[in-house]
Amino acid sequence: MHIAHHQQQKDLIKQALVNYESLKTSAIKHVQETDKFDMDYLSQSCLDVFFCKAFLGEDNDNKDLQDLIDSLTANLNFSVHIGKEIAYKFQGKIITVTPEPRNYGVSMHIWNMAFFGAIILDDAELLKTLMNIDLEELLTASGKKKDYTFNMAIALKAFYLKQTGYPELLADALKANMDVPKNHLLYDKAMDIDGPALELLYLLLTEKNEQFNERLLKALEWHKKYYMRLEKKKIQSNVGLVSLPICAMVKLAKELKKMEIEHTSDYLPAYLLGG
Repeated sequence: MHIAHHQQQKDLIKQALVNYESLKTSAIKHVQETDKFDMDYLSQSCLDVFFCKAFLGEDNDNKDLQDLIDSLTANLNFSVHIGKEIAYKFQGKIITVTPEPRNYGVSMHIWNMAFFGAIILDDAELLKTLMNIDLEELLTASGKKKDYTFNMAIALKAFYLKQTGYPELLADALKANMDVPKNHLLYDKAMDIDGPALELLYLLLTEKNEQFNERLLKALEWHKKYYMRLEKKKIQSNVGLVSLPICAMVKLAKELKKMEIEHTSDYLPAYLLGG
């Protein structure tokens, strides 16, 4: 079955992309000419450019996804290495910096996004950097309270590192997700976006091909409905143009477990799925 996109106004996205690309060019110039670690602004412009181009089918070489995940990972790394010299990569260049004390606008959600993107890119270097980030320190740097996104990051990290007991950590993350109260600001996102990604990871690890495909279809439908609701509320979110979490899970299912994927979607550009 094919799940079509909720966004049909490609001309509007094309027009917005022109502005996003201009902002990205300015942000890159700012990083190159100033302190070289003002990456949160750059990350946002990279995010807008990638998701719009992926939706329009204009990022087939993964260059814009690489820029996004490089910038997100660098910013995450800066936040936990304040006052310490570290190196980061952006557009093929290795740059050494000593991050200054400030709020880097990081979160567990951003770590999770960077993880999914690095999986899609199959970038071992980026994944190593993400694995070396202490998630407790990142939580402190974020200034936020521990919630289900922390459990999700712990489970994803344990899965990638094949740590002893990672299935239990995945179960803990699923429970934390289901326990999000209905009055919580992130309830809809937990139920419709993050929870389904964790369920897909569980099903691919247990090699339940039929159930994986059933849940994949539901995950795509929930993704679509979630961003349709935002659109009705006049909330613009380019992140919804493509589903990085589901793309990553499908790529892993195909490459790790050789699963047959029965469903397609405009939210899952074929070039992101590997194989």
